[in-house]
Amino acid sequence: TDISTNGVSPFGSLLNALYREQLSQVVRLQSLSAEAAAKLIEHTLAGEADPALVKAICEIAEGNPFYVQQITQAMQREGRLVHAQGRWRLPPGSALQVPTELRDLLRERVQRLGPTVETALTAAAVVGREFRFNVLRPITELSDGDLFDALDAALAAHLLEETETGYRFQHSLIRHALYDVLSRRRRAWLHTRTAEAIEATYAHRPDGVTPHVEALAFHYDLSDRRDRALPYFLQAADKAIGLFALEIAYNYLERALILMDEIGVDDPAQRWSILEQAATLGKVLADTNRAVAHYEQALALPPTEAWQPEPIDRMRLHRALARTLITAGRLAEAEQHLQEAMEIVVDTIPASQDYANLLYDVSLWHWHQDEYQPAFDVAQRSLLVAEQLDDVTARAQAYEMLALACHSLGEWQQGLSFEQQRSTLVGPNLDVTEAFDAHL
Repeated sequence: TDISTNGVSPFGSLLNALYREQLSQVVRLQSLSAEAAAKLIEHTLAGEADPALVKAICEIAEGNPFYVQQITQAMQREGRLVHAQGRWRLPPGSALQVPTELRDLLRERVQRLGPTVETALTAAAVVGREFRFNVLRPITELSDGDLFDALDAALAAHLLEETETGYRFQHSLIRHALYDVLSRRRRAWLHTRTAEAIEATYAHRPDGVTPHVEALAFHYDLSDRRDRALPYFLQAADKAIGLFALEIAYNYLERALILMDEIGVDDPAQRWSILEQAATLGKVLADTNRAVAHYEQALALPPTEAWQPEPIDRMRLHRALARTLITAGRLAEAEQHLQEAMEIVVDTIPASQDYANLLYDVSLWHWHQDEYQPAFDVAQRSLLVAEQLDDVTARAQAYEMLALACHSLGEWQQGLSFEQQRSTLVGPNLDVTEAFDAHL
């Protein structure tokens, strides 16, 4: 409908008059349920729809019946669906696409509200589905009054809704319709401004930008200053680890490594640290292939004039890699890394906790090879080093390995004696998670 000179459409004037005379009733429509959306899709297609197709349309349309119908009709009209085994479905490897006509229609709804509203909502579309006024303000460069007017107009047009902390696009398609039309360079520029606005807004608060590091990594990664995303990816990984969201943390570390490659960051010390952390997470997540790959990539990093890994760091990675391979039953590969770790220890790291731990790993490797006497002998060497160091944890590990070797050799009484010594040393609550992983 056209807008009159007072800013209200004729239809809006009619609604106001009906409301004033108490002749109207407001009915809040609920989103379609998945079952109702499926029926609408199948009615539109005049046939049964594959559940995966229904799910994909519902996720994009968010229960809006008009959007459900428009997307379904466009996909069928443009030949993007196939009819196989009695059902309409997406071709293998294809993705659902929002029709151009629907995107144009949504942009037109915004444009009818004027350039100020379009400017504000376009910037908001870059920020995200939800956004706050104090972040949006420096991006748009509008005055507070003009920005409030623009947001109020968008609220009245049901393009936005208010949240406890700010605003939210009524539908994700409205946001995408505005975002997708931006040129690549303007989009990157707006992502930079968004990230800078988040930093400026929260830097001086008690928690600083910590609650927003994920958003900062996201925006800087899509900006024209991608180098600024790297520290935020690492902070986001640390934050996820603190919440035990290990798979999410691993993904942030992988994205950091990809970013380093794409923008040419030549920092082997930082890459070593990221690779080791990613490998450790891969190991905890029981993804042996990913863990081994990252450990090997770290060990393969060539030294430079400014950096080379310390012997103790190389030995630690060889040990961790060997333990990972033992757990996976890849004993021949594990042996190679244990030998390399042993060479490092003999050359540069004499009697130490690292040496005692390495001997424990070697003993464990022998035990997995069914070489129980060598496993016992090496465990005794581990105990000797631990006693010289007066290291309780290393002694407990050695007793554990000695007990295991004795049981395998049929020396039950001696094995129980070692088990009793370990229990006396550290109590019954020893954390044996690592031992369990390796012995099972």
